[in-house]
Amino acid sequence: MQKVAFRDFVRTKADLAFKGNRLAVAFDAIEKGYVSELEDHIGRDLTVFNIGLDDGQQLMVDVSEITGIPSALVYPVIFEDRLELLVIPPKDKGKPFFRSVYDAPASKINRVIQDFHGNLQDPSSNDYLEQAQQLYNWIVRPVDARLQEMKIGMLVFVMDGGLRVIPAAAFHDGKQFLAERYASANLPSIRLTRLDPRDRNNSRILAMGLSQPIQDFSALPGAEVEIKAISSKVLTGNSFLNQQFTLDNLQDQRRKAQQSNQNYGIIHLATHAKFLSDTSGGSFIQFWDRQLRINQIKSLNLAAPLLEMLTLSACQTAVGTNLGISGFAVESGARSVMASLWQVEDTGTAPLMISFYQGFPTAASKSIAMQKAQISLISGTVRIENNKVIGIPGVAEISLPSTNITSLQHPFYWSSFLLVGNWL
Repeated sequence: MQKVAFRDFVRTKADLAFKGNRLAVAFDAIEKGYVSELEDHIGRDLTVFNIGLDDGQQLMVDVSEITGIPSALVYPVIFEDRLELLVIPPKDKGKPFFRSVYDAPASKINRVIQDFHGNLQDPSSNDYLEQAQQLYNWIVRPVDARLQEMKIGMLVFVMDGGLRVIPAAAFHDGKQFLAERYASANLPSIRLTRLDPRDRNNSRILAMGLSQPIQDFSALPGAEVEIKAISSKVLTGNSFLNQQFTLDNLQDQRRKAQQSNQNYGIIHLATHAKFLSDTSGGSFIQFWDRQLRINQIKSLNLAAPLLEMLTLSACQTAVGTNLGISGFAVESGARSVMASLWQVEDTGTAPLMISFYQGFPTAASKSIAMQKAQISLISGTVRIENNKVIGIPGVAEISLPSTNITSLQHPFYWSSFLLVGNWL
């Protein structure tokens, strides 16, 4: 059966399964559909773990024990006439359940997603709030009471369609952002994700990037501050800029680290990247000397030695081509990928990234480290004053290039990064 026909088949199967309250069948069909989509996007078959609904519940037990935070999988599934929400809590918290949202047909959801994605990118406006509250009312409010009863503190979203490239952290309940209530992460599919605990002894970072203009891309003057701060003031590692930011040097540094038994657990690339294509071959990461196509990322062999996390800043995404970051996460071989959903002014990226990495080694999970960093910007604890980043615990003031940013509290600055894959 061709992949498009297969995806139509399993989506119809999921539709009927929800109507018949057969959640195990719905879960299986949704997962098969998402795997098929990604295989089509990447252009090859993927390694798939045989995980059923009961296995998913046990996984949530395991990860909740590892982090000390009860966690649940949330599948918002968009159908033509409605939205279905499938929630899979830890087995010891209760049974999987679903809610049907009939005032959210696909056409309406997609318009709101598009407006939300666009309005978030204007830090001078609060127009995003209307969509932030609507999305909360559709995706979180119908299940929130049950989540609270179960004392869930971590939501792992397996998103559908355009929901894949908007930040759930910026959903708003009318009083608070979702980030202030729940930590969150995104999975392309639970069946494509290894949920091994991270190596907490390895937070060495290889930070590389561009501060100078190159080809048709503008300069990123804040990149130098960002990568030097996270590789020396916050974590231990090395940094390389501009002419030293080449693919050959990246691989050479990894080889040297392996030979000295000091492998990097994190690679951070402060550079331009684009996820604007329907295929992985049309998306790329900009190095000093070349563009690395996303369908070439597998050749870097980032799983040997295993890379805990790969971070990309200054990315561009589009709602219509929503598989780019998910496909990149699967192809990279890294346990998790963190990528920006839009290009934040680079001096605005630095406070969030420095704050995130400062908490990374000791946080219960990567997602908790990100949540704490986000809250520190929302609350104004971490801020920019007189061109300096201040308020990061244990980190002295960090001077930035000249900037007009007066506040980091708008979600433009703190919700731009999406954590995809193993969030532990």
